[in-house]
Amino acid sequence: EEWDINTIDIVTNVEFPETQSESQREGIIFLRKLDINDSRLYLVALCLNKKVKTKSYEYLPLLANNLKNVIESFE
Repeated sequence: EEWDINTIDIVTNVEFPETQSESQREGIIFLRKLDINDSRLYLVALCLNKKVKTKSYEYLPLLANNLKNVIESFE
């Protein structure tokens, strides 16, 4: 926020070194800002499963929108 980055979703790749092997574990971090009335919330998800990774690009934005709608319905 301090750099005034205006994006809908922020998705970044991460690598975790495996101590028992020479390979690294990969994943993605998904971040979405949810502005609801006078409040700001963040949805942050970490995905380490390669099978789920491709689906997360499609379904995490839907989850964010659905969560926003549910929260707004209580206000």
